[in-house]
Amino acid sequence: MTAMSPARLAETFARIADTLVDDFDHAEFARFLAARARETLQVPAVGAVLVDHRGEPHIGHDAADRLAASPLWPLLRGDGPSMECHRTGTAIAVPDTDQRNNRWNRFLTEARAAGFGSLTAVPLRVRETTIGALTLLRTERGTLSDQDHRIAEAMALAAAAGVRRLGELTQAQTLAAQLQTAFSSRIVIEQAKGVLAERHGSSVDGAFGALREYARRRNLRLAELANAVVTGSEQVPPLPPASK
Repeated sequence: MTAMSPARLAETFARIADTLVDDFDHAEFARFLAARARETLQVPAVGAVLVDHRGEPHIGHDAADRLAASPLWPLLRGDGPSMECHRTGTAIAVPDTDQRNNRWNRFLTEARAAGFGSLTAVPLRVRETTIGALTLLRTERGTLSDQDHRIAEAMALAAAAGVRRLGELTQAQTLAAQLQTAFSSRIVIEQAKGVLAERHGSSVDGAFGALREYARRRNLRLAELANAVVTGSEQVPPLPPASK
């Protein structure tokens, strides 16, 4: 059971949820989450898996010095309770690592070798979206207390909400940049149409036809060609008169 003060607990949750940084790093955040979960819940070791938008799992862990180099940690990203928790979006409890489980045999073997008797994995999930898992390992057999399980789930929820908010902000920024590029391209194309219409003594539609045909024949992007026309670095001839 956690012995953390209410102030420290509140600060922990605030830090976990605050992911809005310019240089967010999935692996670093996974390590931070594991460290805070271990401190909060007073368990020997915690592993965290955070899956990015490409589906790549990033792992972080926090444990006693003797366990820091355990071969158990790389297995968090493989066939084991952590990734199954991520895939299913449901918590997994293994009250005894001696139990037979063909799916997780290697993971449980390494867990036993490291001295762990039980584990609990909770999903990093917001509504229907799961982005990873938090795995708590204990030396004793059995399950987490209801209170500790609720705290672990709350920490996982706070982390997932923070990362999801960061993802939504990043998507919004990307969309805004794309819209700005499209708007800027439209403006420069309109300017190029005006330049060519005046130069050729043609209609705006005729100028646009000449611009588009020239871009097609030279395999140029229309916006790039339009910018070159406006700056005077590219000369676009008028369309030949239509044959009668």
